[in-house]
Amino acid sequence: MNLYSPHASLLHKTTASIQALRKAKEMFSDKLAPDFNLFDFLRSDEIGLSRCISSLLNPKGKHGQGSVFLSLFVSHFLAPDWDVDDNCTVFLEKQTSTLRRIDIYLRFSSGNIISIENKPWAGDQDGQLSDYANFIATQAMGKAWHLFYLSNDEPSEKSLSTKKQKQLKAAGHYSNISFHSLIEWLEDCSNRAKAFSVKLFIDELVKFIRSKINNELDMTEENEVKSIILATDDNLESAFAIGNSLHATKQHLLKKFKQDIEAEISGTGFKLIWDKNLSNGWQAYSGFGIQFNPLHKFYLRFEFNNSNLRNMYWGICRLNEDVKQDSNTWTKINGCLNRLYGNGEHTEWCPWWNWLENNPVLGPEQLASWDSNAEPWKLIKENSLAPRVAQLANNLWQKLSKEPTIIQLLE
Repeated sequence: MNLYSPHASLLHKTTASIQALRKAKEMFSDKLAPDFNLFDFLRSDEIGLSRCISSLLNPKGKHGQGSVFLSLFVSHFLAPDWDVDDNCTVFLEKQTSTLRRIDIYLRFSSGNIISIENKPWAGDQDGQLSDYANFIATQAMGKAWHLFYLSNDEPSEKSLSTKKQKQLKAAGHYSNISFHSLIEWLEDCSNRAKAFSVKLFIDELVKFIRSKINNELDMTEENEVKSIILATDDNLESAFAIGNSLHATKQHLLKKFKQDIEAEISGTGFKLIWDKNLSNGWQAYSGFGIQFNPLHKFYLRFEFNNSNLRNMYWGICRLNEDVKQDSNTWTKINGCLNRLYGNGEHTEWCPWWNWLENNPVLGPEQLASWDSNAEPWKLIKENSLAPRVAQLANNLWQKLSKEPTIIQLLE
């Protein structure tokens, strides 16, 4: 790009304004605390978020606002004739007949049921939403019922087929809610809350969702960038030109990242495994990994749980479908990695995995989602991320080398 082009001028102007805003935030942080959020000190995982939402939906909740928030939810997301009443029971982690757990489950005295599957970060499991729909339909016994999928992504085909999704929607039994739409409901709740403490809680919850789930810019920065873009027609045109180039820029940096990792592990005997989807498409479950030995059936993997390079996790995964899941192998690998890196989860593909924020080498949370966050791209540009990946691989291999039983399982 020409340093004197209109596009470059917009970038310089925007960068200068954001830097000035961040400097001002530092200067007045003792009075404004702009980065302070009470959810940074509370349980802010999926269950914690479900607890917050369910407490607001509960007419008998400690918020003391009765059914105001529930009525607003129904008016936002359900048909006008959907019948609700104050006499409902709210369940967290409602167990189904297949031993799955529905995040939020409301049963009204009329027999009507509202349930919400909350997926801020993790993807859904095979047959999950289909099982939920079947269970709720049985429990409703002919009464009205509705299953909400709360996520910024569509459910996977394996969780709920497109055909069944259309059938449920047509019958008025199923809807998707994005966290952007949920914020609209929460802002209405905040406006209707009579208690200041409740209003403050809701506003902090909105702030948390914007930052940690939607990966939005700080509102002050967003408004400043917006005002600069809208100041002139040239600025607006430049903004679109820059936006249209961003995908190609990311592709260029991913190619560089791949080459940098290959250079870092050269001579170690390790092999880079790079999904084709990382070069084209960026679908959910795209990722890359490092195989310690060409004979190993398992390898270190980094994978994006959602499309567009969002919500990365890492773990030990089987190489392909030819490696069959074996409970003994999965249990031993999981136990070993739990001891080395803390308690993680397991799936059909991964004997052990954990979120990136819990990684001792790559841990900063801002590296988990790459869709709207500049930090990972800056590290790739500076060739700082590939050495970290190589360091983690080397550290893990050194630890596993001292576990002969585990080495045998990997082979």
